Amino acid sequence: MNAKTTLRRPSDGPGAHPELGPVLEASRGRHLTDEELALLRSTLPAHAARAEAARAIREAEPAVVAEVVRQVLSEFAFDEAHEYSPAKCTRDVSSVSAYATLAMVLDDARWLDDRLLLWLRTILHAFCFPARRQRRRTVFGGGGSDEPHEAIRVTYEGLARRMEAAIGPEHWALAGPFYEQVVRELTREDS
Repeated sequence: MNAKTTLRRPSDGPGAHPELGPVLEASRGRHLTDEELALLRSTLPAHAARAEAARAIREAEPAVVAEVVRQVLSEFAFDEAHEYSPAKCTRDVSSVSAYATLAMVLDDARWLDDRLLLWLRTILHAFCFPARRQRRRTVFGGGGSDEPHEAIRVTYEGLARRMEAAIGPEHWALAGPFYEQVVRELTREDS
């Protein structure tokens, strides 16, 4: 495989289109612009709902990501364990959202696994996560114990839950499976 990989292009998907494919390739890691979404709608009218969902996600993302990062940093002592943790957490959660959104536009779950989740899961599971600032209490009054990667679950379940609330059920019907795939794959414990 060459150093620059390209989108896996299902023969009938947006990534296979001669005009749209390069635009989608160039957008990897960021949200599509209004111009790119207009091109998607005009080129493939059947994907208009996906384009509208992508726009809604792009508009909601800054507030959603800020709230997720605030929650994670309030629950886990990243700032004490890792330099620049707010900026890095914001970058990572925003990137995951952009990739999940592009996978939704492409309607390609395998692309999301291949281009982001397999790599990110490996990195995150090798990372030393700090403990919760305050341990959860259990039903029987003990301190409880965090799963080794509880911060991953809290982060990406929080992203999915907040994004669903921000964009509404019509858009979530299209995007939800990809955000749920993120949660499922990043929190999976087997190798």
